[in-house]
Amino acid sequence: MPDPAISVIMVDGGFRESFRALDYFSRQTLEPHRYELIWVEYTGQPAPQVERRGGVRTFCLGRQDEPQILGYAYNKGIAEARGDILVIPDGDVACEPDLLEQIEREHQQCQDLVLYVLRLDQPRDRSKEHWDLDHLKATCSLKHTYNFGGCTTVRRKWLLEMNGYEQLPFFAGYHYLDGDNYVRFKNMGLKIKWLPTHNVYHPWHTLPPPPKFSTTAQQQEFIARRAAGWDWVAYDGIDPAKNRRWNPDAPIPTEWPRIRTESGLLTRKGVFSLRLPRESFARRALSFFPRHGVAGGMRRLWQKLIEGWAE
Repeated sequence: MPDPAISVIMVDGGFRESFRALDYFSRQTLEPHRYELIWVEYTGQPAPQVERRGGVRTFCLGRQDEPQILGYAYNKGIAEARGDILVIPDGDVACEPDLLEQIEREHQQCQDLVLYVLRLDQPRDRSKEHWDLDHLKATCSLKHTYNFGGCTTVRRKWLLEMNGYEQLPFFAGYHYLDGDNYVRFKNMGLKIKWLPTHNVYHPWHTLPPPPKFSTTAQQQEFIARRAAGWDWVAYDGIDPAKNRRWNPDAPIPTEWPRIRTESGLLTRKGVFSLRLPRESFARRALSFFPRHGVAGGMRRLWQKLIEGWAE
């Protein structure tokens, strides 16, 4: 039998409360032989809800480290996948039955496509114990537009070329691996698109306790350096032959564009310069200056002062 066209990769580390994503991805309108389901368990034993199911390729890493570095689980799924197109959703989302058909159609039209499916989230006060897709569609809404991990789809060859997901130790616990991948896809020159016709739906659930030591700042600085240096190959990834030593003190190119983010200006040192309260106040005050005449000149001077603070 030929290899499937699509591999759907989901990961767990003993923290999932719902496994309904398996239900929704196993009942797709795409012919069953044209896609496969892969479940990677970070620890030694998958949940009973997964073990009892048929038609799912299950792999266990047997790792006991905390906090978990889920890049290892994603990379195991990528290594074992037989499909040309990889669909990597949250392991607890629901979706329309024709989602995989639409994803395949989009990738057939563009070989170097990275296609994201927007995740809609359910608020706590709209949740209930027993739910279905119609209930989620009626109660979920857009929480933010930068959750690239809700559902990522890309050809396997591109993930192999970029050496898979990062496995560096500070991408542990509450990670932003998908934000890192987004920067890397852009740096590779791939075409990035949100799927305009479908969403995935995420039911509300309690969150696991946060790790004792947060590595969010390290992750932000790393991704900022990645963006500034136009780098896209994982330092510690799926192929040991491609791995490199990560040196946080290494110089980065000086010729790169000014990048403004939601956190502020991306500086040449590759870190996010957070906006100071005075800058926030000044930006609000700027709206009171007319754009023309003498007051317009004052407005332009005030604008330069604000940009100086942002530096």
